[in-house]
Amino acid sequence: MKCCDTLHAKFSKDEGDFMARVLLATTSWQSFHTLRELFPNVPPVGLQILAGILKRKGYEVRVADVAHLPVLAPEFLSMIDDFRPDVI
Repeated sequence: MKCCDTLHAKFSKDEGDFMARVLLATTSWQSFHTLRELFPNVPPVGLQILAGILKRKGYEVRVADVAHLPVLAPEFLSMIDDFRPDVI
């Protein structure tokens, strides 16, 4: 079973009137992460592709690129409070 199908089976009702809110987030940057040092401005392309697939399935999706923030930064926590995702 594909990941989108698993998510769909868990969060959709028989009538299909409820779809999960999904927040996809990068991990916080760590000083030892060589790729982030070499490519500091590369967006989270993998998460953007996954977001596109989920949106086509009808999910409400947001991508949070928080790699430049400390773990549990207020900006990220505020995004969670505002969006109120079912899945992170």
